[in-house]
Amino acid sequence: MQQESVKVSIIIPVFNGGTSLKRALDSALGQTLHEIEVIAVDDGSADGSREMLQARAEQDPRLRVILHEQNRGALISRRDGLLKASGTYVLTMDPDDFFDLEAAAELSGLADREKLDVIHFGTREFSCRPDGTMIPRYNWTPPDEKRITGPGMVLRHLLLSAGGWSLCFKMIRTEIIRRALAEEDEFFCIMGEDLYLYLLTAYHAGNYCSVRRAYYNYDTTTGVTASKAVSPEKFKLSDGTILDVLNHGEDFLRRKGVLDDPELAAGWNQIVRNQYLILWNRWYSRLAPGSRGEIGEFLLHKAGNKELFLLSVFDENDYLRKNEEFLKFSSGIYRFLNYILPQHSFLRMKIKSWYKKMKNRRKERR
Repeated sequence: MQQESVKVSIIIPVFNGGTSLKRALDSALGQTLHEIEVIAVDDGSADGSREMLQARAEQDPRLRVILHEQNRGALISRRDGLLKASGTYVLTMDPDDFFDLEAAAELSGLADREKLDVIHFGTREFSCRPDGTMIPRYNWTPPDEKRITGPGMVLRHLLLSAGGWSLCFKMIRTEIIRRALAEEDEFFCIMGEDLYLYLLTAYHAGNYCSVRRAYYNYDTTTGVTASKAVSPEKFKLSDGTILDVLNHGEDFLRRKGVLDDPELAAGWNQIVRNQYLILWNRWYSRLAPGSRGEIGEFLLHKAGNKELFLLSVFDENDYLRKNEEFLKFSSGIYRFLNYILPQHSFLRMKIKSWYKKMKNRRKERR
C-alpha cells in the first residue's frame, strides 16, 4: 500500500502479548476502513509474540513490524510506532484489547467533516474467564459530548477535568502528535505513559471533540493494570514509573509557562495528587507485608512534590493509619523530616499533629 492512501494508522506496542494478541490484530486488520496500516512494535517479547507478528505481516502487507532487541518500555515503543505512521490520523491500542470494526471508518469520517485534532470516545471494560467468556465491567463512564476549540483550550480542559488522558480512547491527527513527540523526553516507562504523551498532545491540539459511543474494548484480565502481587524490584520498574511521568510532565508545563496560571497549576496539582493516591493504593495492594517500608521510602524520595505526596497520603488514607507496617515506616519518616523541614513550616506542623494522633491510637490498641 502506498503511504498516500493511508487514512488511519493503528499503533500497537507489544511486550509478551500472549494469546490475546491475535484478537487485537484481527480487530485492527479487520477494520471496515480499508485505507489503514497497523504498526506493531515488539518490545523484546519472549513468548512467541514476535514470531506471530512477523508471520501475520507476511500474510497482510498492511501490518508493519518494528523490533526492539530488548525491552525499552511502552512509552518508547509507542513513540517509535507513531513516528513511522503515514496515516492522516492515528489510533493506539494495547495488545490485550480490541477495537470495534467500525472504529477507524466512523471516527476518521467525523474528524474529516469537522476538521478535528482529537476525538475522545467511549470504552467497554471486561475481564475474561479461563474458558474465554468475557465478563462486562462498568468502571468507565462515557465522556460527555462536547466540542472545544481555541489556543490552549484542549490543555485547559485536560487540566481542569483531571482525567480522560488515555491514548487508546482517542483518535488524534498525526500532525499534532508529531509535534508532541518532538518535545517528548525519552525514558523507560510502562505505567502512566498515556498521561505524559497526551499532556504534550493537548498542548499542541487546536480542538477536541468527545462522543459517547464506545469503540474500544478494554481487557483488565492481564497486563500492568491487573491487580497482582509483585516484588519491590518489579514495583519500582513498573508502578514507580508513574512518578517519572509526573516529574517529566511538570517539567514540560513549567517550561511552557502553563503553571504560571494559578487555576491551571491547581488543576495539575489535583492530577498529581490523584496519581499519588493511586500509586500509594497500589503500594498497599501489590506489595507483600515486609517489603512496603523500603518502597515507601523509594516513593517519597522519587516524588517531585514531596509536600503534596505526604499530604495526599496522610489526609486521605485512613486505613493506612491502622496498618502496623505503615506506622513503623511513618515514624521513621517523621524523624527524618524533622531534620529537613523548617521548624514552623505548615507541613511539619501537619505531620506532627497527625503523628501524635497516630501514636495515641497505637498505644490504645496495646
